[in-house]
Amino acid sequence: YYDMKNADDRTAWLGETDGTEIHLPEAVSSSIILRVSMETDALLVKSGTKKLADIPGVKENKRSSVAVSIQEAGHAVIPGSSIKGAVRAQIERFAPFCKLSEDEIISLFGRESRDHDNGIAGKVSFSDGIFLEDPQKSTIQTRIRIDRLTGGVMDKAMVKEEVIGGSCEWNITLSPAVNQEKAGAILLLALRDLGIGLYSL
Repeated sequence: YYDMKNADDRTAWLGETDGTEIHLPEAVSSSIILRVSMETDALLVKSGTKKLADIPGVKENKRSSVAVSIQEAGHAVIPGSSIKGAVRAQIERFAPFCKLSEDEIISLFGRESRDHDNGIAGKVSFSDGIFLEDPQKSTIQTRIRIDRLTGGVMDKAMVKEEVIGGSCEWNITLSPAVNQEKAGAILLLALRDLGIGLYSL
C-alpha cells in the first residue's frame, strides 16, 4: 500500500521499494466440484479436420480420408457444452418426478438470450472431458453418408470415422449461489443414469 499524498510513499513507489504490507483475509471458495471419470470404447466428437489413414481390409498402400475427434494439446476432448447438454436433457426427462420446475433447471444450467435480454448464466459449469491415455484406443469405422439436402442415404457414398476409447475425466462445479445439496443430488442421479447407459454422450 502506498499513500500518494505522502512524499516518502511516492518515492518508495517510484523506486519500487516495499510500501506498507496489507493483510487480506484468506479467500475461501465454497464451490463444490464433482470429479467425474468414465470409460468409453467408441466415441467421436467430430473435428473440422480429417487425416489420411491406412484402412484395415483395404489394399496395401491405399489410404483414405478419416474424420477424427477434436484434439486439445494432443489429447482427444469432449467439449463441456456437449456433456452439459446431455446431462441437462436427462434431468429435464425426470424433472416432473423430482418436482423440479423449469425455472430451477434454468437457474442451474442457464438459457439463451430472448426477449431482448442477454440470457441467463447457469450456476453449474462443466469442464471439457479429457482423454487421459496417450495414445487413446482408436478404431476406424465405415458408415453410410447422409445427404444434407434430403436427409437420406447418399447412394454408394460411405464415410470413415475414427472413434476413440479410454479413460475420460471432467469436472462439474456447483456455484455457492445454488442450493448445492439439491443440485448435487439431481446431478448425481443424472450421472448415475449415464453410468448405467440410460443415455449417452
